[in-house]
Amino acid sequence: MKKTFAIFVMLVCCIMAHAQTGERIFTYDAAGNVVPNAKFIGERKLWNDGVVMAHEADTVVYSSDKAYKYTLSLSQMEEVKDIKFYDVVDIKCGGKSIFKMKSWEAWNGECSLDDGTQLGYVTVRHLDVHVTALVFIGWSYAGDAPWIMIVILNKDKATVVFNRRGVIQECTTDNYYGLNLTYADQSQELDDDGNRHPADSELKKFRICKRGNTSASHRRSKKQPPVRLAAGGFTNPFNE
Repeated sequence: MKKTFAIFVMLVCCIMAHAQTGERIFTYDAAGNVVPNAKFIGERKLWNDGVVMAHEADTVVYSSDKAYKYTLSLSQMEEVKDIKFYDVVDIKCGGKSIFKMKSWEAWNGECSLDDGTQLGYVTVRHLDVHVTALVFIGWSYAGDAPWIMIVILNKDKATVVFNRRGVIQECTTDNYYGLNLTYADQSQELDDDGNRHPADSELKKFRICKRGNTSASHRRSKKQPPVRLAAGGFTNPFNE
């Protein structure tokens, strides 16, 4: 009986250990610079030339201690009125550009979630005193899942650490330093009866989260509740 119980405990421990393993989205080198994991950065089509046609908006972001100020200049490659979107992100710090991208697929400047949360042009989440995450939501074309891009501001540097397609379902924070983002792999449509297609059970859902000094991203489903990882940085969704 004791032997059976010991084996059972070992199995449970193994399951828990597996649930808390993963692969980080980014790490830091010896100098404290952000080092992204390339497998989480999907290749998106960029504008190689062209002239910026219209300025859309400016957004100012500060580091947690206000030591660093960032100005995000958002512009359109093709001027379109009456809708908030942008193709160009230019991040400046200390009077110089530290990041610039011209995307063939635009970002959405008025994204809203099912719970009514308005994400606006960019979602800002502090991860540490001098480390800030910027979440950019792409525009959905023909029902395809848009791009989700996360840029990490680390002092006077900006680095893309996540760029994959998905539909954000939740983007909140529980603490001052925190990130809790849940997304699905597909867009859903409502029929005349209010039913979602594809059904929730057919979606693959993932979570990117940071609590206190813990950041993680893991696969979740209705059968397997979200696991709040106890250590590590951003990690990848679990394999099935």
